[in-house]
Amino acid sequence: TLGGRPPGRPVDHLGNVNVADTAKAFGASRMVLVTSLGCGDSRAYASERLLDAIGEVLLAKTQAEDHLRASGVPHVIVRPGGLVGDPPTGQGALYGDARVHGRITRPDLAAVLLPCLTDRLVLGRTLSAIDRTRLAAPDDTVEFRLTAAA
Repeated sequence: TLGGRPPGRPVDHLGNVNVADTAKAFGASRMVLVTSLGCGDSRAYASERLLDAIGEVLLAKTQAEDHLRASGVPHVIVRPGGLVGDPPTGQGALYGDARVHGRITRPDLAAVLLPCLTDRLVLGRTLSAIDRTRLAAPDDTVEFRLTAAA
């Protein structure tokens, strides 16, 4: 639920660092961090338009991702594509490929996040969340399959 650009309060970085540090202090069994396409290794595939609009936010989110990885807290990082306010399509999917682009509805993002709370295969991974019908990706891209097992 953290994000935005309040002046002088970099919640995309420091807010998420605080959450990760608190999760570690309390021995959380898992943390799911939602950032954005254009963070980390996916930045190389981001459009100039996206980088011009929110490049500084993407850097802050990347710092939060890096901190979580280094924290030792069991985690999964999910980078959604462009969020749209349309009704759900039921076509939300996860991809382990930083090259993917596309959009996803907010309800479909929520639907792909739920299994990330329990599925053991996601631990330590960084995944992209895109609607299958709005996916732009290289031909060799495959969907990440969850096991639905804790």
